[in-house]
Amino acid sequence: MGKNLTPIALLKNRVEQNFADFKAEMLMSSEENIFENAHRIAAVTDTFEQLADSNLYLHDEDVAFLLKFYNPLELVADFINERAVEEDVDDAIEEVINTEGLEERYLTIDFAEELLKKHGKDVCPKTALLLETIEVGERYMQLMKLSELFNVDDFDQCDFFIFTGDDDKEGCF
Repeated sequence: MGKNLTPIALLKNRVEQNFADFKAEMLMSSEENIFENAHRIAAVTDTFEQLADSNLYLHDEDVAFLLKFYNPLELVADFINERAVEEDVDDAIEEVINTEGLEERYLTIDFAEELLKKHGKDVCPKTALLLETIEVGERYMQLMKLSELFNVDDFDQCDFFIFTGDDDKEGCF
């Protein structure tokens, strides 16, 4: 389906899906949550309208950068929402592109695909990310118990622990 689409068309399709997912999430929320997120809802809606505009022009590099992320709508809307001012989507995209470390803060397509391979295609990426976070937390708790066995109060006191995970891979810290 998406093989013959231009990059801007792929971006617009992804943004439309992002907005549909966001809207569904908000509609399932409590009234209190909707009220508390009114500013975010306005930012996401405004950003969606600007990104979905048929007259929107973006440089190829900007489109390619945004397509690296699972939810480019959220990414751009967050930049607008964080500044609590009305901002043009072009300005927000320029700020987004010039910000380092976004791959650590926002789900990328590559990581989303990796999570879906691990947790199944029938799980949405947000749920897969939550499952991954829970697994990491459980591993951390196992390491904490292991450190208690060795009477280690401060991880800086030891060189490292070797452990074997559920997947039989060894790791250390």
